[in-house]
Order: sequence, then structure tokens, then C-alpha cells
Amino acid sequence: IQEDGKAVDIPIKQGEIFAKTEPMEMNIPPLLKFLEDGHYIYMITSRNIPGAELESRKATWKWIAKYLELPWSGIIIHHNKALLPLFSFVDDSIPNLENLQENGIIPVCYNQPWNKDWDGLRCDNLWEYYEIVTELLKDQK
Repeated sequence: IQEDGKAVDIPIKQGEIFAKTEPMEMNIPPLLKFLEDGHYIYMITSRNIPGAELESRKATWKWIAKYLELPWSGIIIHHNKALLPLFSFVDDSIPNLENLQENGIIPVCYNQPWNKDWDGLRCDNLWEYYEIVTELLKDQK
């Protein structure tokens, strides 16, 4: 992906990027475990891709409906991930993680090649994120 978004503009408008990407199966069980433990699960995703805002949002909703049939507490498409008073949030974007931290939400970085400079909590998958949150909640008691 180029910074100006031009490299992905046409595939997004055609729905190719979202239609061809399936969720990682290993990430579904920890989401279910969070729910089983009584946690609320929100998906907050940003789809503000210049020139393809509407197309990318439509494709995102179709993708969620097709692959992620979970009892979500809410699904929000917005650029500000710190909209809700959450305990913790996992994301792969350093600016998002910084915003979360500034708003009193514990950020956990989902490891990706582009976020190696993040100097905070990190995970490689949602099971690791589940373990981090569980430990943080134990420490609060």
C-alpha cells in the first residue's frame, strides 16, 4: 500500500481486497472466550480511504456479515478508536495506539512489520491479547 492510497484505490472500489481476505481462524476462539467471560467486544474500524470511502465501508460491512458472525457489543466504522470508555484495545497502528493511550485506554499492539517502533504491550494473536487483558484485570483486583 502506498501512503497516498493509489496502489489500493481500484481494488477497494471493486471490493477485491475485502472479498478475498478471510479472518485468521485462530482469532475467533479468543473472541468467543472474551464473550464467555462476560466481556463486551466492540469492533471499531476505520475505512477512510481517500476516493473510496463509501465503497470500502460497504465492503467492510459485507465482510463482517460473511465472516464474523459473533454477538458483537457493537460495530463502529470511525477513525477514532478511543470513542468508547474501554479498558483495553488491540490495534496495529501506532497513531491509533498513541490515541488510545492518551485517552486512558490500555493499548496493545498487534505485531506487524510496520509497527516495530511501538514501545508498549504487544501480541502476536488474540490469544496472547486475551492473556494480557486477563493478567491486567487480575492486577486491578
